[in-house]
Amino acid sequence: MNNTRNPKGAGTIYQRKDGSFCGQCTVSSPSEPCGKAKRITSYGKTKKEAFEKLMQKKKQWEQEQNNFNGEMLLSIWMQDWMNKWMKNSVRNKTWESYDSLIRCHIEPGLGYYTLNHLTPTLIQNFYMSKTEIKEGKRLSPRSIRYIHSVLSKSLKQAVLCKYISDNPAKGTTPPKHEYKERILPNDEQIALLLQIIQQERFYPLFLLAYASGLRRGEIVGLKWGDINYESRTISISRSLVTTSTGVELSEPKTKQSKRTIMISQSVMEELKRWKWSQKREEWENKEYYVHNDFVFCWEDGRVVNPSYISHRFTRILKKAKLPHLRFHDLRHIHATELLVDGINPKVVQNRLGHASINMTYDVYTQCVPQLQQAVVDAIECRLNSAIQPRNNKTG
Repeated sequence: MNNTRNPKGAGTIYQRKDGSFCGQCTVSSPSEPCGKAKRITSYGKTKKEAFEKLMQKKKQWEQEQNNFNGEMLLSIWMQDWMNKWMKNSVRNKTWESYDSLIRCHIEPGLGYYTLNHLTPTLIQNFYMSKTEIKEGKRLSPRSIRYIHSVLSKSLKQAVLCKYISDNPAKGTTPPKHEYKERILPNDEQIALLLQIIQQERFYPLFLLAYASGLRRGEIVGLKWGDINYESRTISISRSLVTTSTGVELSEPKTKQSKRTIMISQSVMEELKRWKWSQKREEWENKEYYVHNDFVFCWEDGRVVNPSYISHRFTRILKKAKLPHLRFHDLRHIHATELLVDGINPKVVQNRLGHASINMTYDVYTQCVPQLQQAVVDAIECRLNSAIQPRNNKTG
């Protein structure tokens, strides 16, 4: 029996006992889980006839798949994409934010269109509609750019799955990001804030946020094993995030977020005092104390919800009649003060765990007018030392 293998993708042609030829190839849909495939078979009196019939059947099957998949509603595809490609490739918090954008914006605006009916113009009009004020509100450019990112990612996968030939989101232009100038508190206001938070249970947490620039989730996710008293360092290797089901530990936001930073002696001493206080609470509530080794927890050892920290911080500011700040702004204040004090931006980037130094520049230099004054002072100093004073008398 003559058995001949054709080029890759062309299947296999072999001669049967009765002298006829049989062609076979395996096809599968990219949307189906691994292992699900279909075997296409053809027969012919000659090898050429069997091969041509096999290629014809394969082409017909591919055309049927393209027609079927191209007619899939965007809403159906987005659900498929989320469950098969995103579920195990992004953090739960990220998955939930994607899901929220899809349910609240993409599905109501574009979900009833089929994949092959999506065009750059259609998507661009969708973005424009999101900038319009409705019921006194409109989406920010940043939110629209986030929608664009999610939509473009899903359509890129649809191209890879050969549902559509091109990604229509590529031909769109989402609105530019609007950089809003941050109005941070002055030195007197910061000093007042530091005095007020001393009365709070989580004073060491607020102090550490101000003195380290750590993100909220990074702080509440710290465990005592992350702190080295001798070297006065803190290692960041996890984050505690709020999800729809409660709180959970997660990987840091970016690769650069895994880092080790130094803290001042005064902050370390405050953490030591907090440690002794926590030990006392553990003994007083030993019958029902939850042992989880978190640096910051409640009297009975329960984990602190990151959202509580933000809400409490807002209340503190309101009670003290200080300008509104987010808890995250303590991170901005920390970075700003470092830059004003002349710390190398690369050092600031590493301390904050930014993915790139461009982020450090873009986010912080715009809100530091003091840096401009520092530049002028430096130039003035050089000029004064290089140029002799001129006589005011003229000719």
